[in-house]
Amino acid sequence: MKLFNHLSLTGKMLIAFLTIGLLPLVILFYVVRTSIISNTEEDMGGFYEIVAENVVSTMERNLFERYGDVQAFAINEAAQDQSTWYDKDPDKNKLAQAMDQYVEMYGIYPLMIAVDLKGKVIAVNSKDAKGRQISTGYIYDKNFSDKNWFQNVLSGNFLSSETMDGTYVEDVHVDPDVQRLQASQGMVLGFSAPIKDKDGKMVGIWSNRVDFGAIEDIIVSTYSDLAADGRKTTEFTLMNAK
Repeated sequence: MKLFNHLSLTGKMLIAFLTIGLLPLVILFYVVRTSIISNTEEDMGGFYEIVAENVVSTMERNLFERYGDVQAFAINEAAQDQSTWYDKDPDKNKLAQAMDQYVEMYGIYPLMIAVDLKGKVIAVNSKDAKGRQISTGYIYDKNFSDKNWFQNVLSGNFLSSETMDGTYVEDVHVDPDVQRLQASQGMVLGFSAPIKDKDGKMVGIWSNRVDFGAIEDIIVSTYSDLAADGRKTTEFTLMNAK
Protein backbone atom coordinates (compact mmCIF):
# COMPACT_ATOMS: atom_id res chain seq x y z
CA MET A 1 0.00 0.00 0.00
CA LYS A 2 2.88 2.41 0.88
CA LEU A 3 4.46 1.64 -2.48
CA PHE A 4 1.13 2.38 -4.22
CA ASN A 5 0.88 5.76 -2.37
CA HIS A 6 4.33 6.78 -3.58
CA LEU A 7 3.58 5.96 -7.21
CA SER A 8 2.95 8.72 -9.69
CA LEU A 9 -0.56 9.36 -10.97
CA THR A 10 0.38 7.57 -14.22
CA GLY A 11 1.60 4.51 -12.34
CA LYS A 12 -1.53 4.38 -10.20
CA MET A 13 -3.78 4.62 -13.26
CA LEU A 14 -1.81 1.85 -15.01
CA ILE A 15 -2.25 -0.51 -12.04
CA ALA A 16 -5.95 0.35 -11.83
CA PHE A 17 -6.47 -0.37 -15.54
CA LEU A 18 -4.55 -3.66 -15.29
CA THR A 19 -6.62 -4.73 -12.29
CA ILE A 20 -9.90 -3.89 -14.00
CA GLY A 21 -8.71 -5.62 -17.20
CA LEU A 22 -7.40 -8.77 -15.52
CA LEU A 23 -10.65 -9.50 -13.67
CA PRO A 24 -12.67 -10.20 -16.87
CA LEU A 25 -9.72 -12.24 -18.21
CA VAL A 26 -9.72 -14.42 -15.07
CA ILE A 27 -13.50 -14.88 -15.33
CA LEU A 28 -13.22 -15.67 -19.07
CA PHE A 29 -10.45 -18.21 -18.38
CA TYR A 30 -12.61 -19.94 -15.75
CA VAL A 31 -15.66 -20.04 -18.05
CA VAL A 32 -13.63 -21.39 -21.00
CA ARG A 33 -11.86 -23.97 -18.81
CA THR A 34 -15.17 -25.15 -17.33
CA SER A 35 -16.69 -25.37 -20.80
CA ILE A 36 -13.74 -27.40 -22.12
CA ILE A 37 -13.92 -29.83 -19.19
CA SER A 38 -17.69 -30.14 -19.59
CA ASN A 39 -17.42 -30.77 -23.34
CA THR A 40 -14.60 -33.28 -22.80
CA GLU A 41 -16.67 -35.18 -20.24
CA GLU A 42 -19.67 -35.10 -22.58
CA ASP A 43 -17.56 -36.34 -25.51
CA MET A 44 -16.04 -39.06 -23.31
CA GLY A 45 -19.48 -40.14 -22.11
CA GLY A 46 -20.76 -40.25 -25.66
CA PHE A 47 -17.77 -42.31 -26.75
CA TYR A 48 -18.26 -44.95 -24.07
CA GLU A 49 -21.98 -45.02 -24.70
CA ILE A 50 -21.26 -45.98 -28.31
CA VAL A 51 -18.71 -48.59 -27.19
CA ALA A 52 -21.23 -50.13 -24.75
CA GLU A 53 -23.93 -50.18 -27.43
CA ASN A 54 -21.55 -51.93 -29.84
CA VAL A 55 -20.68 -54.55 -27.22
CA VAL A 56 -24.36 -55.24 -26.52
CA SER A 57 -25.13 -55.34 -30.24
CA THR A 58 -22.36 -57.89 -30.82
CA MET A 59 -23.70 -60.01 -27.96
CA GLU A 60 -27.23 -59.83 -29.34
CA ARG A 61 -26.11 -60.94 -32.80
CA ASN A 62 -24.20 -63.83 -31.26
CA LEU A 63 -27.15 -64.95 -29.14
CA PHE A 64 -29.57 -64.51 -32.04
CA GLU A 65 -27.54 -67.09 -33.95
CA ARG A 66 -27.68 -69.45 -30.95
CA TYR A 67 -31.45 -68.94 -30.88
CA GLY A 68 -31.70 -70.26 -34.42
CA ASP A 69 -29.06 -72.98 -34.06
CA VAL A 70 -31.11 -75.19 -31.78
CA GLN A 71 -34.09 -75.11 -34.13
CA ALA A 72 -31.87 -75.97 -37.10
CA PHE A 73 -30.21 -78.81 -35.20
CA ALA A 74 -33.59 -80.20 -34.16
CA ILE A 75 -34.62 -80.85 -37.78
CA ASN A 76 -31.52 -82.94 -38.45
CA GLU A 77 -32.46 -86.19 -40.16
CA ALA A 78 -30.85 -88.12 -37.28
CA ALA A 79 -33.40 -86.59 -34.90
CA GLN A 80 -36.20 -88.01 -37.02
CA ASP A 81 -34.81 -91.55 -36.91
CA GLN A 82 -36.08 -92.91 -33.62
CA SER A 83 -34.60 -96.39 -34.20
CA THR A 84 -31.34 -95.49 -32.41
CA TRP A 85 -32.77 -93.27 -29.70
CA TYR A 86 -31.68 -94.01 -26.09
CA ASP A 87 -28.62 -96.04 -27.15
CA LYS A 88 -25.74 -95.09 -24.85
CA ASP A 89 -23.18 -96.23 -27.42
CA PRO A 90 -22.38 -93.12 -29.54
CA ASP A 91 -21.24 -95.40 -32.36
CA LYS A 92 -24.80 -96.65 -32.63
CA ASN A 93 -26.78 -93.54 -31.67
CA LYS A 94 -27.12 -91.49 -34.87
CA LEU A 95 -28.38 -88.43 -33.03
CA ALA A 96 -25.41 -88.48 -30.64
CA GLN A 97 -23.11 -88.64 -33.65
CA ALA A 98 -24.79 -85.59 -35.18
CA MET A 99 -24.39 -83.75 -31.87
CA ASP A 100 -20.68 -84.55 -31.79
CA GLN A 101 -20.31 -83.02 -35.24
CA TYR A 102 -22.15 -79.84 -34.20
CA VAL A 103 -20.13 -79.52 -30.99
CA GLU A 104 -16.83 -79.75 -32.86
CA MET A 105 -17.99 -77.52 -35.71
CA TYR A 106 -19.26 -74.63 -33.56
CA GLY A 107 -16.82 -74.83 -30.65
CA ILE A 108 -19.10 -73.09 -28.14
CA TYR A 109 -21.43 -75.91 -27.06
CA PRO A 110 -20.04 -77.97 -24.18
CA LEU A 111 -23.28 -79.95 -23.89
CA MET A 112 -26.20 -80.93 -26.12
CA ILE A 113 -29.06 -83.03 -24.78
CA ALA A 114 -32.14 -84.43 -26.52
CA VAL A 115 -35.01 -85.86 -24.50
CA ASP A 116 -38.38 -87.41 -25.26
CA LEU A 117 -41.69 -85.95 -24.11
CA LYS A 118 -41.29 -87.62 -20.72
CA GLY A 119 -37.88 -86.09 -20.08
CA LYS A 120 -35.92 -89.28 -20.72
CA VAL A 121 -32.59 -88.73 -22.52
CA ILE A 122 -32.51 -90.01 -26.09
CA ALA A 123 -29.08 -88.62 -27.04
CA VAL A 124 -26.20 -86.54 -25.68
CA ASN A 125 -22.92 -85.51 -27.24
CA SER A 126 -19.99 -87.83 -26.44
CA LYS A 127 -17.18 -85.48 -27.57
CA ASP A 128 -16.02 -81.95 -26.73
CA ALA A 129 -15.24 -79.09 -29.10
CA LYS A 130 -11.76 -80.53 -29.80
CA GLY A 131 -13.13 -83.93 -30.72
CA ARG A 132 -12.01 -85.58 -27.50
CA GLN A 133 -14.16 -88.24 -25.87
CA ILE A 134 -16.03 -87.10 -22.75
CA SER A 135 -17.88 -89.19 -20.18
CA THR A 136 -21.50 -88.19 -20.76
CA GLY A 137 -22.90 -91.72 -20.46
CA TYR A 138 -24.26 -91.05 -16.95
CA ILE A 139 -26.59 -88.39 -18.39
CA TYR A 140 -28.69 -91.11 -20.08
CA ASP A 141 -29.76 -92.21 -16.61
CA LYS A 142 -31.15 -88.78 -15.77
CA ASN A 143 -34.63 -87.39 -16.32
CA PHE A 144 -35.12 -83.70 -17.18
CA SER A 145 -38.90 -83.46 -16.94
CA ASP A 146 -38.64 -81.20 -13.87
CA LYS A 147 -36.39 -78.65 -15.58
CA ASN A 148 -37.72 -75.22 -16.58
CA TRP A 149 -36.47 -75.55 -20.15
CA PHE A 150 -38.30 -78.87 -20.58
CA GLN A 151 -41.57 -77.63 -19.11
CA ASN A 152 -41.54 -74.35 -21.03
CA VAL A 153 -40.81 -75.95 -24.41
CA LEU A 154 -43.45 -78.59 -23.75
CA SER A 155 -45.95 -75.78 -23.01
CA GLY A 156 -44.83 -73.68 -25.98
CA ASN A 157 -43.54 -70.83 -23.81
CA PHE A 158 -40.75 -69.36 -25.95
CA LEU A 159 -38.78 -66.13 -25.92
CA SER A 160 -40.54 -64.48 -28.85
CA SER A 161 -40.54 -61.24 -30.83
CA GLU A 162 -41.81 -60.03 -34.18
CA THR A 163 -38.82 -61.61 -35.90
CA MET A 164 -38.23 -64.83 -33.94
CA ASP A 165 -40.13 -67.57 -32.17
CA GLY A 166 -39.79 -71.21 -31.17
CA THR A 167 -36.86 -71.26 -28.73
CA TYR A 168 -36.87 -71.13 -24.94
CA VAL A 169 -33.88 -69.20 -23.57
CA GLU A 170 -32.36 -69.54 -20.12
CA ASP A 171 -30.35 -66.69 -18.62
CA VAL A 172 -26.76 -67.20 -17.51
CA HIS A 173 -26.55 -69.94 -14.88
CA VAL A 174 -24.33 -72.72 -13.56
CA ASP A 175 -25.05 -76.07 -15.19
CA PRO A 176 -23.90 -78.94 -12.91
CA ASP A 177 -23.35 -81.32 -15.84
CA VAL A 178 -21.16 -78.83 -17.71
CA GLN A 179 -19.37 -78.10 -14.44
CA ARG A 180 -18.65 -81.82 -14.02
CA LEU A 181 -17.65 -82.50 -17.62
CA GLN A 182 -15.36 -79.49 -17.99
CA ALA A 183 -14.15 -79.26 -14.39
CA SER A 184 -15.00 -75.57 -14.68
CA GLN A 185 -17.44 -73.03 -13.23
CA GLY A 186 -20.04 -74.39 -15.64
CA MET A 187 -21.39 -70.95 -16.59
CA VAL A 188 -23.74 -71.29 -19.58
CA LEU A 189 -26.82 -69.99 -21.35
CA GLY A 190 -29.53 -72.46 -22.37
CA PHE A 191 -31.34 -72.67 -25.71
CA SER A 192 -34.07 -75.31 -26.11
CA ALA A 193 -36.52 -76.09 -28.92
CA PRO A 194 -38.94 -78.84 -29.99
CA ILE A 195 -37.95 -81.83 -32.09
CA LYS A 196 -40.79 -82.45 -34.52
CA ASP A 197 -41.56 -85.38 -36.80
CA LYS A 198 -42.32 -85.08 -40.51
CA ASP A 199 -45.94 -84.26 -39.71
CA GLY A 200 -44.94 -81.34 -37.46
CA LYS A 201 -45.83 -83.15 -34.23
CA MET A 202 -43.51 -82.62 -31.27
CA VAL A 203 -41.72 -85.85 -30.37
CA GLY A 204 -38.88 -84.53 -28.24
CA ILE A 205 -36.85 -81.52 -27.08
CA TRP A 206 -33.33 -80.49 -28.02
CA SER A 207 -31.42 -78.41 -25.47
CA ASN A 208 -28.07 -76.69 -26.05
CA ARG A 209 -25.71 -75.29 -23.44
CA VAL A 210 -23.69 -72.31 -24.70
CA ASP A 211 -20.38 -71.68 -22.94
CA PHE A 212 -20.58 -68.23 -21.32
CA GLY A 213 -16.96 -67.75 -22.36
CA ALA A 214 -18.26 -66.98 -25.84
CA ILE A 215 -19.87 -63.84 -24.39
CA GLU A 216 -16.92 -62.98 -22.15
CA ASP A 217 -14.63 -63.09 -25.19
CA ILE A 218 -16.58 -60.19 -26.72
CA ILE A 219 -15.79 -58.00 -23.69
CA VAL A 220 -12.16 -59.17 -23.54
CA SER A 221 -11.74 -58.29 -27.22
CA THR A 222 -13.20 -54.82 -26.59
CA TYR A 223 -10.83 -54.30 -23.65
CA SER A 224 -7.90 -55.14 -25.95
CA ASP A 225 -9.08 -52.68 -28.61
CA LEU A 226 -9.49 -49.88 -26.04
CA ALA A 227 -6.11 -50.61 -24.44
CA ALA A 228 -4.47 -50.38 -27.86
CA ASP A 229 -6.12 -46.95 -28.15
CA GLY A 230 -4.57 -45.88 -24.85
CA ARG A 231 -7.71 -46.46 -22.76
CA LYS A 232 -6.32 -49.08 -20.39
CA THR A 233 -8.46 -48.25 -17.34
CA THR A 234 -11.84 -48.89 -18.96
CA GLU A 235 -14.11 -51.28 -17.07
CA PHE A 236 -17.43 -52.85 -18.11
CA THR A 237 -20.12 -54.22 -15.84
CA LEU A 238 -22.42 -56.81 -17.41
CA MET A 239 -25.75 -57.22 -15.62
CA ASN A 240 -28.57 -59.72 -15.94
CA ALA A 241 -32.23 -58.86 -16.37
CA LYS A 242 -32.64 -58.15 -12.64
